[in-house]
Amino acid sequence: MEWLVKRNRIAKELIETTEIDLKKDHISVYSYVLTDRRYVGTVNDTIKTNLLKEIVCEVYEVDKSLIFSKNRKRNLVDARHCLAYFLRRNTKYSFAIIGKIMASPIRKRDHATILNSVNVYNDLLDTEDYHKRRTLIIQKEYNKRISDIELTNTYISNSADIIDNWEN
Repeated sequence: MEWLVKRNRIAKELIETTEIDLKKDHISVYSYVLTDRRYVGTVNDTIKTNLLKEIVCEVYEVDKSLIFSKNRKRNLVDARHCLAYFLRRNTKYSFAIIGKIMASPIRKRDHATILNSVNVYNDLLDTEDYHKRRTLIIQKEYNKRISDIELTNTYISNSADIIDNWEN
């Protein structure tokens, strides 16, 4: 859960934290995942989307603002294909919804564009070891972060039960 402590790497809209004293025997975590100002018991597709954007941008070393631009540099195109592939694989979104997520004011992306991106990335995975390695890194990091969020949600729900039953 080390990435929870690093505030600069966490999307502000996903996780809000207070200071954590790491010197104590136990960590009093006041971190929680908010969606529409409610605690969530499971990780929804919006959180998964933001995590995947962040991880893909880190692995491909591109800026979040550039990944949806009209720019056709190879590393940006590969990052867009990879993001479309992971969004389709790890969320319940349709190709049309993924197209809306990946659209920018300059460039519209419809379901056919996303379908092509996913197919191109599948072909790249079949032929190039470079993309296989990056895909494994992204999937490993994604699984780690999702499990950290689910662990935090479990901690919060258990804490809420303890607080509710405290007076009884």
